[in-house]
Amino acid sequence: MRITCDPPFQCWQLAPGPSRNRTALTRLLQNPWHDDHAHNKKPLIATGHQPWLWHPGILAKYIAAANAALRLDATPLNLVVDHDIYDTQKLAVPIKCGHRMDILTIQMSAYQAEVPSGCQPAANVSAVIDKLVHIRNHHSETLQVDLAPLIEAYGKLAPCNTMAQQMAALIDQLITPYTPTGPSLFSSHFHELPQFRDLVHQMAHDAPHCAKYYNAAVLQYPNAGIAMLDIQKHRIELPLWLLRWQQPRQRVYVDIANPYQPRLVTDQQAVTPDDLIAPRSVLMSAAMRSICCDLFVHGHGGGVYDQVTQQWWQQWHGTPLAPMVVASADITLDFDVPVNDFKQLQKAIWWKHHLPHNLDRALNLKSRQATQKHDLISHMNDDRDKTRRAMAYENIQSINRELAHANPDPIRDADTAVKLATQGLCNQQIAQRRDWCFAFYPPRDLKTLADTFT
Repeated sequence: MRITCDPPFQCWQLAPGPSRNRTALTRLLQNPWHDDHAHNKKPLIATGHQPWLWHPGILAKYIAAANAALRLDATPLNLVVDHDIYDTQKLAVPIKCGHRMDILTIQMSAYQAEVPSGCQPAANVSAVIDKLVHIRNHHSETLQVDLAPLIEAYGKLAPCNTMAQQMAALIDQLITPYTPTGPSLFSSHFHELPQFRDLVHQMAHDAPHCAKYYNAAVLQYPNAGIAMLDIQKHRIELPLWLLRWQQPRQRVYVDIANPYQPRLVTDQQAVTPDDLIAPRSVLMSAAMRSICCDLFVHGHGGGVYDQVTQQWWQQWHGTPLAPMVVASADITLDFDVPVNDFKQLQKAIWWKHHLPHNLDRALNLKSRQATQKHDLISHMNDDRDKTRRAMAYENIQSINRELAHANPDPIRDADTAVKLATQGLCNQQIAQRRDWCFAFYPPRDLKTLADTFT
């Protein structure tokens, strides 16, 4: 297990000064604080991710945020990024056939590939459970993980309106043994925050500068993988998505043909006040850190693209953002299969070719053939006659064949070692994956992870 925490967990601090006004935010939260008004006065420590069955590295963010909230007398907040394009219903499961590892991909239910999970209906829970139970029974001999926790969590779900809400509720069920869960804010609801609408208004009325500084920040951090905004004479792209039910999301632009009355548009139509507008990753981080929370916990990827956020926001907006920290973990599953790297395969291949010609030395043989071979090799350089040297060489090869016939087990073992090493190299990529669903990992490993952030 490898833990990432930057800065160290005990050094995490909240934004200085009073907490942000959260009156409007509180109205948007799912699973709120059950009318506990004391929570409304506490600072917020936020983290979040897309709603799919993510790996322990992401679980580490939630554990860290919850434990930091306890230490700093704050409340954890879960940001559900439900406007992204990600197949939340695809689940990779490790299986084993003999010495060979493989991946079984389960499509738990249908998913509209170009539609955000927050804009499509929830899956049929009964059908998902039936599929998981069937796979568990049908692949009982090859499955390398237990599907029972997942099946049990699905069985406890209440009806949900969207696939994102359903997956978020499922994750809440699965992480409860390891960390308390706070209320959830869905990114598709950002447009209901007055502060976010004000921010969109600012971007629309200052689009040239907003986009210019945004692109400059993107260029400075190319490893973040953030796309640049399209800047044209009368139309400038903004870091926003337009969302519609069961439709692909659309890019949002500001039409500045009349700079005094900028209009938000897509490639197809004008954006109306009733349309759902969601922030892209850089803007979402800026909005969370400027409007919603007093500390934001990122994972590896977020920590990289947040460099773009920091630079863009500082250059364009100039107001302070809440602190950002990074927490993650790398945990692998243990499989009873050969696993090795390319060097080990090379070594096994070399030994397989070397052994038949050197059995006498490898096995420290004292037989008549071994003694005869030693004498032939010792005197080959003394005799410069080509014919006799060729005959000596043939005698040595004949002895090697006799020794190989008399000692078949080491030869067979070397051949087996090559096959296992070849398979081990193929297994390595699967065995070293860190992104299996966190519910597949042994509870003791996840509890150890939870104990790390204390």
